[in-house]
Amino acid sequence: MVGQPGDKCDIYVVNANGSGTPKRLVTQPTDCLSMSISTWSPDGNNIAGQVSNQMDVSQIYVFNVSGREDKDQPLKLTEGPGSNSAPSWSPDGTEIAFTHTPDRKHCLGPNANYPEKYCYASGVPAVYKMNADGSEVTRLTHSPDIDFSPTWSPDGKKLAFVRKYSVGKSGIYKSGIYTMNSDGSDLTLLRKFVATNTVHSVDW
Repeated sequence: MVGQPGDKCDIYVVNANGSGTPKRLVTQPTDCLSMSISTWSPDGNNIAGQVSNQMDVSQIYVFNVSGREDKDQPLKLTEGPGSNSAPSWSPDGTEIAFTHTPDRKHCLGPNANYPEKYCYASGVPAVYKMNADGSEVTRLTHSPDIDFSPTWSPDGKKLAFVRKYSVGKSGIYKSGIYTMNSDGSDLTLLRKFVATNTVHSVDW
């Protein structure tokens, strides 16, 4: 991305060694801080990322980098209500796992801390997956706790993710790394962490 916070951002791709002329993929009508490019497709032709609007509700887009003129730029894969984030491609490129937060909107301001009204989706996040074209959205985790940051195993048969949960009424949170089959079955806890070592993301 090229731009400064508060500016509108352009997305470019360059050779890994910095050579050649940067290629602009698309100009996004959004603040630079509202964009997050997350992951390349296995074939190297697409980038999946999330774009947040002024209400901080994010959706997942795919940006084509192959140069094919028949590809729409960008392709929006998810719709509200709710936020969708942290996309992760399956190794064969056919599916994308992601985090979905239901649209239980919570708003702050305007007040001394938030001069302008600020809203966000405050539901409990869960892990979902969909086909790479955005079809056949499937929920994989069903927990009252916070599930997020899915990542695929190299063979595409399993997913790992982080679960964050509160401890009683203390306000203290713990987290754990879990795995499951790609259809959501065989949920397995790998390791729990105390609050001082909260896990924010996981990679296989």
